[in-house]
Amino acid sequence: MADEGRQGDEMEVPEDEVHPERSDRTLAEGGEELDIDAANFNPVQYLNRLFPDEASLSGMDDFLIKLRRRIRKVNDEIVVAVRQQSQTGSRAKEDLRHAQAGIQDLSGRISEIKLKAEQSETKAQEICRDIKKLDYAKRHLTNTITAFRRLSMLMSAIQNLQEVADKRDYRETANLLEAVNQLASHFESFSQIPKICELKGQLSAIKSALRATIFEDFLQATSRDDFSPEDLDKFSHACRVVEAVDSHVKGELISRICNKEMSAYQQIFSTNEAPSVKLEKTERRYAWMKKLLHRKQPFLDVFPKAWQVSHTMCLTFCKITKAHLSETLDAQREDPDVANLLKALHCTLDFEKELNGIFGEGDPSVLYVGEDDAGDADEGEELSEAQQVRRKYESMRKTQAPGPKSSGEGKSQANTVFLACISPCFEPHLKCYVELEEKSLRETIDNLIKEEKWEPESTENDVLSSSVQVFLRMKKSLKRCSSLTKGQTLFDLSQCFQRVLQSYSMRLTERLPRNGANRHGGMASTTSTEWHVKLGDENEEKVVCLIINTSEYCYETVEQLGQSIAKMLEKQFSNQVDMSQAQDEFSGVITTALSTLVMGLETRMDQALSAMVKMNWAAVDTVGDQSEYVNIFSSVLADSIPRLGSYLSQSNFRYLCDKFTASFIPRFYLTVFKCKKLSDSGAQQLLLDAQAVRTLLLDLPSLGNHPLPPSYSRTVTQEMSKSENLLKVILSPPDAILTNFFALMPSNAVREVPQILELKGLKKNEQQVILDEMQKRGMLGGESSESPTQSSGNVGVGSGSGSHRQQGNLSSRGGSEFQIPKFDKFKLKSDFMQLQGRFKASTDFSKIRNANSGRAGEALKKLQSKLTFGQ
Repeated sequence: MADEGRQGDEMEVPEDEVHPERSDRTLAEGGEELDIDAANFNPVQYLNRLFPDEASLSGMDDFLIKLRRRIRKVNDEIVVAVRQQSQTGSRAKEDLRHAQAGIQDLSGRISEIKLKAEQSETKAQEICRDIKKLDYAKRHLTNTITAFRRLSMLMSAIQNLQEVADKRDYRETANLLEAVNQLASHFESFSQIPKICELKGQLSAIKSALRATIFEDFLQATSRDDFSPEDLDKFSHACRVVEAVDSHVKGELISRICNKEMSAYQQIFSTNEAPSVKLEKTERRYAWMKKLLHRKQPFLDVFPKAWQVSHTMCLTFCKITKAHLSETLDAQREDPDVANLLKALHCTLDFEKELNGIFGEGDPSVLYVGEDDAGDADEGEELSEAQQVRRKYESMRKTQAPGPKSSGEGKSQANTVFLACISPCFEPHLKCYVELEEKSLRETIDNLIKEEKWEPESTENDVLSSSVQVFLRMKKSLKRCSSLTKGQTLFDLSQCFQRVLQSYSMRLTERLPRNGANRHGGMASTTSTEWHVKLGDENEEKVVCLIINTSEYCYETVEQLGQSIAKMLEKQFSNQVDMSQAQDEFSGVITTALSTLVMGLETRMDQALSAMVKMNWAAVDTVGDQSEYVNIFSSVLADSIPRLGSYLSQSNFRYLCDKFTASFIPRFYLTVFKCKKLSDSGAQQLLLDAQAVRTLLLDLPSLGNHPLPPSYSRTVTQEMSKSENLLKVILSPPDAILTNFFALMPSNAVREVPQILELKGLKKNEQQVILDEMQKRGMLGGESSESPTQSSGNVGVGSGSGSHRQQGNLSSRGGSEFQIPKFDKFKLKSDFMQLQGRFKASTDFSKIRNANSGRAGEALKKLQSKLTFGQ
């Protein structure tokens, strides 16, 4: 009853309770709609919107009534949902029980069906047991009848085969033999039966007889040149018989035919003649083979293409020829005939290429010579030059003409067999050819040096023409050798090139001016003049610069030459190519030539340094403009440096400046000690001159129109500061000499104190006081008071015989040798590449340098393009 009452109440619920969203709008009382079901619902905000003031509270009771109805509605919906969920769970369990029961019932039915099927199979086997026996009997009877019929056919076929074989009717023999082989294959499992054994014996006897008769006919045919169509047809069917007889008979027949043909070849060319005469007949050997193939072409065409009779015959010929040539070459190993050797090798390579092209394209006819040429070759007559050229280009035209394409397997076989099938026998005997090439190249260098005008090769290239000609000759030699072989001989030729280039570098070195001791290079000294190098005039400097540029060009081209040879060589030799020795030789030439230029400058600087020593510095009482010897120094630099800068590349000019400053600055330092006594004014004048010399040295880059890195300026300033500091110490008052000396001079210069006191002009007692003070401090213990000018007068650069020397820190100690940095062209180039951007916008002479270097670079590229060894 309660439920019925509740249902009645529910029937009377207003429309707004049936539609909650409408009830929400009603509760909002015309205000902005709010979602009560939202998760972020704010009841305070909601109530404030419904009742914004006291007047609106008059509708509070109606609002509460509607809210309670809504709560009851929601509670009823929750109850209904719970009841439905409870009923759904019980219903699902019931459905599961029904499904399990259905599965069990289905499993039972399947087992019952399986049992009935087994019973049905058993009944069927019992019913068909007798029928199966009859079926087996029928099958055996059928096989027996078939076997007897085949046996009858086999016996008849063997009898017929015997008859046609006796008649040498190879057409019928081939057909019957193929049929007999097919019939005999059915009786392989009956080998124990006597009759089958008898028939097999008869068949074997027939095959043996056929083999003998066919071999006899083919061997007789090899001595003939003319064949009728009937004979060719007969031999064609005989080939079918050979294939039907046995697989190994075909190889035996081909081998006998090739040996029979090659026996005549061995008799003709295996004579007791001199090795040189045998080598001269190499071309006749190949002409004989071409004539043979031409003469035997109709006969060779009867063989199936798959047999490759022509291919095998040529391969046999190549093996025999290789053995003959090896024997001939070994016989004349002590006294080789290079001309005949190369001619024979060229003929052999051409013949190999022809064979490779012929059998690769499947058209042997392109190898055949004409009747007239073949006859001439056979009779041993010499072909005229016109005939040889005509035959060569006809063969090339036929080889290049498009023809029927053969299978990839045939091409691969030709490529692997005929290429280098004879020519490798020449490889061990080609050292004489390499020696001849080396002799020719050395004679070429001698002639080029004799004819050299020691002028640039052209207005665009500042290199000697002899260097260009040497590499052109090498390019031709390389092309000749690579056309002959790409193995040991080509590698030996690369070593020959290296020796020849080393010889050329020595000839360049010999052209350089020598010093007073008749040697190249040397070191500048303040005690002798043997190191003097007199360059004479402007042309002599130009020759030295040309040698430097030529050596640099050769250095770069040698690397290209080595790379080109490595690409041409076989893989086993390509990694062994090393042209570094030749590059080192040219690098040594560059070093020696630059040292020569430095010694030439130093020789001219001796006049300025001599004038510096001859001045009476003690009598100088006023300080004026720079001294006369500085003007001499300036004039020498202004005359030589611009000219050298225009001749030399940027890297070489930098190295020249480094070597010159490394040689001259220590000499200037030592020359100060030769000036004897200095007055205060004299010391001040000398200090002013030293600063002027430093300025001139720093101005070398602008004089030579080549920018140098900041390290050059730092080095010059640092090394010249030693001379300036020395003069500042001399200018110090006597009581401040030691203080200024320790502040300005390096610690290893203490032994120079006595000489400094002498230059200062102090009296003996004053010098002794200072020396005693130093003795008390323990600074003169074990130190020699030897003068820097006495200890050693050698400063500057070495001879540079093989590489650039390492530069050390320029020391103020007397007698120290100043080493020069190793010439690393590639490092210098990279440094200057980085400096180009800095000088472009800052100096005007950089624009001129860039324009000149651009033109020089283009000229060098044009020159090197002529010597691209890979082409």
